[in-house]
Amino acid sequence: ARGCTSAAVSEPFLLYIADGQLHAHHVAGGSALARAFTAAAGKVPADSPKPYDDSRRAVEAGALIVAAPSESTTVVLQMPRGNLEAIHPRALVLAKIRSLLDAGDYAGAL
Repeated sequence: ARGCTSAAVSEPFLLYIADGQLHAHHVAGGSALARAFTAAAGKVPADSPKPYDDSRRAVEAGALIVAAPSESTTVVLQMPRGNLEAIHPRALVLAKIRSLLDAGDYAGAL
């Protein structure tokens, strides 16, 4: 992606920051880590602005992805002032809840 400042893989999502937004692209079929190279080569579909888009989240300019554990919905960002912030992007939270509901773990989905 053009203007990408940092990236991480949190299965099955490819996360990257570009243009002041955290993008979370669900990578279907295969490992996101293996397909991240394809995305880095410019194969990620161009996003068109949508009124409500779960795959994007505004972040402070200059923020960097520090960590994104695979089995978690947490993404740790380092802000330009040096402080760390843990966020839970909507796309990751909804995917986690969906998987818990599909497994019949209704208490865990709460």
